[in-house]
Amino acid sequence: MNELGAESADLNAASVLVHARRMAPHDAIVTTEAGVYGRVGLYAWQVYEPGTYFDSSGANTMGYSIPAAVAASLVRPAQKTVCLVGDGGFLMRAGELETVARLKLAPVIVIFDDGTLGMIRLKQRSKEYTRAGVDLEQTDFVRLTESFGGVGWKVETLEQFDHAFATALGSDRLHVIDVRVDADVYASHIKPIRGI
Repeated sequence: MNELGAESADLNAASVLVHARRMAPHDAIVTTEAGVYGRVGLYAWQVYEPGTYFDSSGANTMGYSIPAAVAASLVRPAQKTVCLVGDGGFLMRAGELETVARLKLAPVIVIFDDGTLGMIRLKQRSKEYTRAGVDLEQTDFVRLTESFGGVGWKVETLEQFDHAFATALGSDRLHVIDVRVDADVYASHIKPIRGI
């Protein structure tokens, strides 16, 4: 995990996931999907209870973790649900925030925001393809979340993340934490895992 930056004082996918796992209850439900952070999560998120880790790696799809978090929040309301998602996957399912608001659910959604479709970008680079169709316009996830009655956070340091995540865990409202990660540093986390 140190090779992935897990013990770094810098904000990166591995350090955020390690901090989140340390802070979240042992029975917290986590949902995750395709993306650099998702592969890192397989190593960084220790599972303590059966039936608490849901990942789309079988099909390796984007757009899975938010609907899965909605379902988990409905089925197991006494357990905290943590949704891990990239900015691209979040944008695919942002409309689900209306469902969360209407049903008064309180998942904690952590967006790994690198402004790109990270895994696709990595694959293009590894095959020496021209970079195309992977860059995303910056979205104001805080304002979007607030428009649905939730609490939005933009974090750029681990200290800011810890504060936002602790607050979200103790809340009965939707919280979305926009974690700004550097796409190039972020991409370096996948090399030890997949060799890309």
